[in-house]
This record gives sequence, C-alpha cells and structure tokens, in this order.
Amino acid sequence: CSLLVLVACGGGGGGSSSSSGGPTATVAGVASKGLILNGDATAYRVNSDGPEGVSLATTRTSSTDGTYRFEGLPVGALVLVEVIGGVGATMRDETSETPLPIDGDFKLRAAQTTPESGEIALQVTPFSEMAVALAERAGGLTSTRVQEANQYVVDFVGAPVLTTPPQFDNSNRANNPVALKLAAIA
Repeated sequence: CSLLVLVACGGGGGGSSSSSGGPTATVAGVASKGLILNGDATAYRVNSDGPEGVSLATTRTSSTDGTYRFEGLPVGALVLVEVIGGVGATMRDETSETPLPIDGDFKLRAAQTTPESGEIALQVTPFSEMAVALAERAGGLTSTRVQEANQYVVDFVGAPVLTTPPQFDNSNRANNPVALKLAAIA
C-alpha cells in the first residue's frame, strides 16, 4: 500500500525545474514602431500545434523607452511576445516626437525559443511581426519555422533588427542602424 501511495505521488524525488529552483530564462527588449510607451506586453508559451497557448507573464512597456522584461520563463520554450495598445498607451512618432495614442486593436508580435539559461534579446517591431507572419504562413509557429523566419527577416533587412534594440537620441531621431531601418518603414 505504501509503495502504491509513493508511486502515485511521483516517487521519492525529482520534481519540475520550476519547483526545484532550476534554470529559468529571461526575454527582454524594446517595443517600437516609434517607441511604444505604456503598452501591454504578454509572453505566451506557444502550443505544439502552433497557436499561442497559456500566458506566462504580463507587464507594461516602459513609459520612457519602450522596454519590457520577462523573467522566470521556462527554458527551451517557444515564446510569443505580444504588445498591444490600450488605456494610456502611446507611440512616439519618429518624425515629430508627438506621442500618438494607440488603442487595443494595435498589436505587434515577436517569437523566439528561450535559451537554456540566461537572457535573450527580442525586439518587438514591425520586423518581428513580419517574421511571425512568415512562420504562420509557412505552416504555423514551431521553433524551426520561427528560427527560419527570424533569420530570413534579418538577412532581408541587412541588420540585426530582432536582437539589437533601436536607439533614438533626445530629439527622437534614429541613433543606430536598427532605428534607421524602423524609421524608413514608418
């Protein structure tokens, strides 16, 4: 009887990595089509059949520089980061510095597999949205399709637009090649 109880409870050891303090991953970056300030950001674990699955974490993008950060994510998981507008969300226009309100219909996404430990940079921009759309059209979001689509977009644009954050000066002018590429498509 004791043996049956022990087996039913999962044995005498082990446990999941999250309950045993195992490794976790961090995904961080900037949301920008013009910096997205106070946007709602959610990290989803992508199901094996492709669509977004359970929400892993939510946050707001920074009110000053559009950054976001998700800590404690599962390692080796395909994650979809979605940034939407909503109450108080604005986009800083690259040409006029004017903050433009963005509503809840606004959405940008990025996807990547989390590292086995540590942090991965993932910018949420029109370029990352293109990569997600490419992977979806190729048959759905899988780690392989996302990696191929991300690489295709980076090669096509000719700059590390998914890993390097766009930088803007105090006048909101593009201050690095990634920001210049974003301003060019704006």
